[in-house]
Amino acid sequence: MKVLFLINDAFGIGGTVKTTFNLGGALAERGHEIEVLSTVRTRDVPHLTVPPPVRVMSLTETRKDHPDYIADAPGRDRPARHYPAGDFKAGAYNAWIEERYRRYLAGTDADVVIATRPGLIAYLARLAPGHLVRIGQEHLVRGQHKAALRKQMPGHLRRIDAFVTVSQRDA
Repeated sequence: MKVLFLINDAFGIGGTVKTTFNLGGALAERGHEIEVLSTVRTRDVPHLTVPPPVRVMSLTETRKDHPDYIADAPGRDRPARHYPAGDFKAGAYNAWIEERYRRYLAGTDADVVIATRPGLIAYLARLAPGHLVRIGQEHLVRGQHKAALRKQMPGHLRRIDAFVTVSQRDA
């Protein structure tokens, strides 16, 4: 089975990155093919160690001096339509990134997609084809999110197959 993780920044440091790499590595040890799609690429290699069978990719290059950076990307100057404004990462998302996610999800050969933050769960709910098993994974407690985001998320969660919280209380 092929599993695709959606993450904001696989090249950074943090609990979401660590747990994604750990879970991906454990699933790979069980014979699954694992890909991690990072919205942004901020450096050449991730800060944290990636288990060897796990493949890390990115949608966008953020370093303006890097040859893969696209300064005049169409839609970079327009807001995203589906990324929730209440997600504290919303400012980093735009129509160009959203279109790249739409195309990537439409063409993936993954069997399962796991989104690791509310905005990416919204993308999974809105942009991913229905034949994929769609799983939302929360890495913060519910109270850490803005009230507007907490109010908006149930509409997205109803459109995915499963949702994993960090605590029984949040569940």
